[in-house]
Amino acid sequence: MPIIFLQNRQLLNMPVVRPVHIMASALTIELLTGSIVLILILGGAVIGGVDIVPHDLTTASVAVFATLFLGVGVGAFNVICTAVVGPFYLVFYIVSMIGLYITSGVYVPTWMIPESTRRFVEYNPLFNLVEWMRSAYYASYDPDLVNKPLVLGTATVALFLGLLGERFLRNKFYV
Repeated sequence: MPIIFLQNRQLLNMPVVRPVHIMASALTIELLTGSIVLILILGGAVIGGVDIVPHDLTTASVAVFATLFLGVGVGAFNVICTAVVGPFYLVFYIVSMIGLYITSGVYVPTWMIPESTRRFVEYNPLFNLVEWMRSAYYASYDPDLVNKPLVLGTATVALFLGLLGERFLRNKFYV
């Protein structure tokens, strides 16, 4: 999503199309693609006989929507940063996302992370989202350990900065 303005620069020559329209269309495409992939994966799991129903469906739903909110916020922020800095920002973004994914707790369970390292990893919003979803599947997980204000605050600030940047820099670098 961060390179959508570089790919769709010609659309901005039309007076009706605004940068926020391109951002909304990219978001719609990403959400539809993700939904189709999710349906295919869940359908395959059901056909394969895998039990995919979480212990707490409400917590799982809220965790999924929090993940979507964080993705939209970070996506909007990255669109603006890529448009301002250029494609070189993508290198920084990719390297930082690799680090966040590795420390998210998906690959290494939480109980295997040393306590001294876990204090730093807890500031990773992806780590909190993974723990939030695990608390929906496993009754032994304590959902109070998930830092929900960090996740929602990060998503809100990123979305606010992305939309603010789009508004103030609208006519300066898009065309």
